Amino acid sequence: MTYDENTGGRTTQPTNVNGNWRINGSFTFSTPLSNKKFTVNTYTNANYGNSVGFTVLNKESDAVKSNTTNLFLSERLKGNYRSDLIDCELSAGIRYQKSEHSIKKDNQRETFDYTFGVEANLNLPWDIKISSNIDCRLKRGYGGKNDTNRTPWNAQISKSFLKKKKATIRFHLYDILRENESSERSISENSITDRESSTSNVYFMAYIAYRFNTFGNKGKRQSTRSKDY
Repeated sequence: MTYDENTGGRTTQPTNVNGNWRINGSFTFSTPLSNKKFTVNTYTNANYGNSVGFTVLNKESDAVKSNTTNLFLSERLKGNYRSDLIDCELSAGIRYQKSEHSIKKDNQRETFDYTFGVEANLNLPWDIKISSNIDCRLKRGYGGKNDTNRTPWNAQISKSFLKKKKATIRFHLYDILRENESSERSISENSITDRESSTSNVYFMAYIAYRFNTFGNKGKRQSTRSKDY
């Protein structure tokens, strides 16, 4: 990529070059405890890659081949408890990313993303269910205003009715604290790009769901198959 100081324009030209590669690995484990109502699971992911680019050191020099390495590590741990009355989950996670440039040593970056969450579903009498989930997200190492603390919180209440609970009415409230914002950073051999998205206001949805069974019961299905023969 070349930059024109007079016009501000950039010209990008593809070049065949060796050295772009990536390796990735993940590990998942889940097990119930001695009390079968408790379950613990973990998810681990590692990603390491190398990107090749060309860097101009000064105005007079030609572009020099450079390498950018990216290391990504993440770990998420969850604990779940289930009973007839309540289903509750606690979670915690960390994501670590480090990038290094072979020429521009000052372009090294390290970022940390921490998440802590609680999700609960409560089964009440008369087929009423109350659910809520809240997450705390901390971002560090991004610099300035990009180091943020966000706490998205959602909640809902629903009730099932009619025969065999085929119909459900549900009221869902989103982003109660008005903090549902997310950001993502991608690092290439020539640039660092931050993408942000947000929901401006708290909002809700109310809807009714009905389950149809077009196959009939087991006896009718067996009778149909007998007639076909």
